[in-house]
Amino acid sequence: MQEHPLEEEIRINQYEARLAGIYTENGVPQIPWNACNLTGYDSAGYRSFVCVSESLLAAEQGVKFQFIEHGLNMNLIQDIAMVRVTEKLCQEYCERFGYRDTSFVTGAFPFLGAWPPREEEANAMIAWNAVIAIMGGMTGVVLKCQDEAFATPTKEGMASSVRLARHLLTLMGTQNMPDSEKLKLEEAMIEMEVRAIMEKCLEAGDGDIAVGMCKGVEAGWVDTMLTPWKYNKGKVVVMRDAENAVRYLDTGDVPLPKEVKDYHKENWPGGKRRKAPT
Repeated sequence: MQEHPLEEEIRINQYEARLAGIYTENGVPQIPWNACNLTGYDSAGYRSFVCVSESLLAAEQGVKFQFIEHGLNMNLIQDIAMVRVTEKLCQEYCERFGYRDTSFVTGAFPFLGAWPPREEEANAMIAWNAVIAIMGGMTGVVLKCQDEAFATPTKEGMASSVRLARHLLTLMGTQNMPDSEKLKLEEAMIEMEVRAIMEKCLEAGDGDIAVGMCKGVEAGWVDTMLTPWKYNKGKVVVMRDAENAVRYLDTGDVPLPKEVKDYHKENWPGGKRRKAPT
């Protein structure tokens, strides 16, 4: 069980970010990882919020270059929408607070839920995670390997995963996900979720995102379903819809707009899905 309170976690991360900022200021550019590779069972909006809030905290310490590492939930539309929203809002919130020279590179981290024990199933997971990153136009992708259901990854297993991903790049060429009404709708819902939580934190912290996030965890509006961190309220419940996208079953105390709550409910089994806005 992770026992460090958020205040201590932020302090440690601020130290690391300031160190990267000092190196950059002295001619040795650093690109720290801004990660949301969480448990594998989190809403896309929560993952995006983690990256956006981290981007602002890092920019405050002088970090000019950030690698935004998106943990994937393995629904093609939802994951790509999450990446697009995160890139947009990281840039927007940094610029809003005066950090206009911050640059972002995007990447993907494979699903961190249950990993299949059979070699063929593991290869399917590895390939699908890589396909999402390729179709999403991400600059980089972290890979898992066949061994991870039972043991520490081996060099042979990781080499196999790299060969698999490289061949996918060869097969797919320059293909990526075209715009669609479905993708736009998913982006709109994720963006509303992230903005709602960010603005709540900024309001509670009187403009200080670090203070606001700590208050948010204490109050439960910063919350997710599964985590080894004991301070998480855990009132949120998520599920997968028929297309394996992650949806809220219970939003707990997360301050989501009614439109977002309704959208997730519409995607429950038997729900009547709305049409994308024109």
